[in-house]
Amino acid sequence: METQRYEQLGVPSTRSVLEGGLTVWTAERPSKEVAVQVVFPIGWNDDGEHPELHHLMEHVLYTGPAADGVHPRMRHLISRGVHGNASTSDCYTEYWLSGAQEDGVAMVHALLNIVFDGDVQANAVDTQRAAVAQEKHDREPGRRVPRWRRGVLYSNNAAVQIPMVERSVTSVRTLPLATLTACYERDYHPNHAALIIAGGMTHGAV
Repeated sequence: METQRYEQLGVPSTRSVLEGGLTVWTAERPSKEVAVQVVFPIGWNDDGEHPELHHLMEHVLYTGPAADGVHPRMRHLISRGVHGNASTSDCYTEYWLSGAQEDGVAMVHALLNIVFDGDVQANAVDTQRAAVAQEKHDREPGRRVPRWRRGVLYSNNAAVQIPMVERSVTSVRTLPLATLTACYERDYHPNHAALIIAGGMTHGAV
């Protein structure tokens, strides 16, 4: 296992790459709370011919098959005050949990199981289609503003432009289950992710 220490960062951090390829970052601090996050370098810009593909995948994995939106692998933690969420951006998708220090290891286990042992079930997909379509409708105006601003301010600098990807609500509602399954099998691997932990948890404990 390769491990490096970064003292020069704003918060001194430790980085390891595990045998399975998962990159682990920890920023230990004197705290009674722990925040756990898993990040994948995939987002809207990687949707290709299926707008909102990765956004829908994020919803399906985070909520699981539960009708109330609480993943069965998180239910015991939610009752202990742990909270979390997931989100998709242009270039990455993140899943996170935050809670008491004594629940840190359990949060890591739950989050890794959710993303790496996911089950893309038809009922969960159908439930989340409407939620993703509504989020897309509500947030699209706000997404266009920074793209427009950068286009005006940096019209001659392609490096800072944000690609404009049109996202169709119709695509979300008709996206085939097989496409989602293929997306999960292709993108959700330990060597394609980073586990980031901050707060009262040591690197060795991870």
